[in-house]
Amino acid sequence: MAPRREENPFVFGEIVTEDAFVDRADELTQVIRDVSDRQKLFLLSPRRFGKSSLVAVAFERLKAEGFSTVIIPVSNYATYRQFLEKFADKVVRAAGPWNRSAVSSGRSSPRRNSI
Repeated sequence: MAPRREENPFVFGEIVTEDAFVDRADELTQVIRDVSDRQKLFLLSPRRFGKSSLVAVAFERLKAEGFSTVIIPVSNYATYRQFLEKFADKVVRAAGPWNRSAVSSGRSSPRRNSI
């Protein structure tokens, strides 16, 4: 009888969702706390250690709490200008629709949480 081959439970090479996200509860709590407190956040570790997945799962949870979130992979853009254009586009889209007449008349809409 051949020995049973164990499958690796970890997903590599792609951003994982919360279902496949394991063993990072302390880091996840800290990222959520820091981002919701609007603190600057730097994640430093070697490649393929799950930084992008950590941020993606944290942002999923923050969205559930009413925050607007945006993830923009900087490596997708060849120039600083391309990055800034995409950054502005994604931030405006994440903010959602706005009422021009309320802005021009001085009235403001309810404040939304945004990151």
